[in-house]
Amino acid sequence: MHSLFKQAIVFICIFAHLNANDIIATVNGKSITSEDAKQFLESINTNLKYSSLTEEQKFAVIERLIERELFAEAAAKAKIEQTPQFTRELEKLKKELMINLWIKTQVDSMIVSDGEAREIYNNNKAKFIEPSRIKIRHIVVRTKEEANSIIAALKHLSGDMLKRTFAAIASNNSIDVSRDRGGDLGELSKEQLGPDVAQIAWDLDAGTISMRPIQTPVGYHVIFVEQKLKPRTIPYEKAKKDIIASLKQKQFNLYLTQLAKEFKRTAKITIPGKTIQDK
Repeated sequence: MHSLFKQAIVFICIFAHLNANDIIATVNGKSITSEDAKQFLESINTNLKYSSLTEEQKFAVIERLIERELFAEAAAKAKIEQTPQFTRELEKLKKELMINLWIKTQVDSMIVSDGEAREIYNNNKAKFIEPSRIKIRHIVVRTKEEANSIIAALKHLSGDMLKRTFAAIASNNSIDVSRDRGGDLGELSKEQLGPDVAQIAWDLDAGTISMRPIQTPVGYHVIFVEQKLKPRTIPYEKAKKDIIASLKQKQFNLYLTQLAKEFKRTAKITIPGKTIQDK
């Protein structure tokens, strides 16, 4: 029996799940975690989720986080924190942070009823459609030879044995952080996969693997398509959170306009050569 297959059978028994702080890189002994990646993406775009990125996109995020850590080390060595300019800029950042946290508490305090959210959902059903997706796993290794060896160990398997063996090999051999989920990437649309992987994945039948390695910047991939899922309407309970967040933001924007006028009316404001009209 192929050695990888033997390893897989043993490893099936100790399969484990990821936690929120999986180490995705280390820089001079300092760990960078999946939580760091999540926070980095949220600072750029609150709609981006690290777990939903393609492998190429995840690798790009990790590269940015590594660079940021190296730049931070360089800044610390240069004793930037001890400069007057750093102190001034820090005070500016404190003010911005204070305002942003105040805005967040105000938005969170906005009240949206279930009835309001449901009405938006019912009147806009066409906007709540998930595209075709596939449930997919992958194994990423460093060399084409390793990938071919894995394909040879899996190609004669099918059904539940293929799924369990693939997951075990991923857990034992993959260099991707998804290894602790047995290579599970969840349900992804075509747009969420890198173009090279997406084209091959969409051509596979459910319950089959790719029969040749797929090369990307992070390594060589072997993929397993568990299921193919047709477009479907997103259930209200799943869409509810985003609908409420959107309605709260609209409420807050109106509230903020009125609040700014009230603050200006009661504040002592002077602008040389200008008259404040809002009072």
